[in-house]
Amino acid sequence: IAPMGIIALPTKTAPLPGMVTHASTWRFPTVCEWLPGEDLVERVVTGDPSLEAEVLAAGKRLAAQGVSCIATSCGYFSVFQSALAGSSPCPVFTSPLLQLPTLLASLGPDETVTVVWAAQSEAVAPALRAAGAADGDPRIVNVAMPAPGRFFGAVIEGSEEFDDAAVAAEVLNVIGAAGTGAAGTGRGTGPVLLECGDLCW
Repeated sequence: IAPMGIIALPTKTAPLPGMVTHASTWRFPTVCEWLPGEDLVERVVTGDPSLEAEVLAAGKRLAAQGVSCIATSCGYFSVFQSALAGSSPCPVFTSPLLQLPTLLASLGPDETVTVVWAAQSEAVAPALRAAGAADGDPRIVNVAMPAPGRFFGAVIEGSEEFDDAAVAAEVLNVIGAAGTGAAGTGRGTGPVLLECGDLCW
């Protein structure tokens, strides 16, 4: 079976089982193409346009290895979906955000989808639009991991070890607060979508 290719955003913490870049997460072979350079996480959350060329080059290297499809470890990479899919000979799935239009279509007008972001930034709106979702859709509840916080320190800043129990509690607190906020507007809470591959383990 041909492996799945993953365009991976390196962080200073080792991936855990369940994360996109950990081989044991998948029941089929994978190959990671790690993007080179430093300060990549910062470049992503600030929407650095020069990243597109590096992502496309990584996609070409994976395609040359005969991968069956290409995914990425970063939900913000939805902004590269069109260009990467257009240049790849295999299917491309850049981001969990690509599920948003289907999720929204499956819900009633008073239901919400909570999107948990690794970090809140000006890049959120372009990432949503690139995934086919309207940034101003009231059914999308955007929440971000706290900064400072245990996830932010480990993944965004690289200043501490990834404490999975502490980060899990932090994620649940963020989701719980989003549900409380949605209930206050009279809307029901529906699915939760995790933007970042390092939030899944």
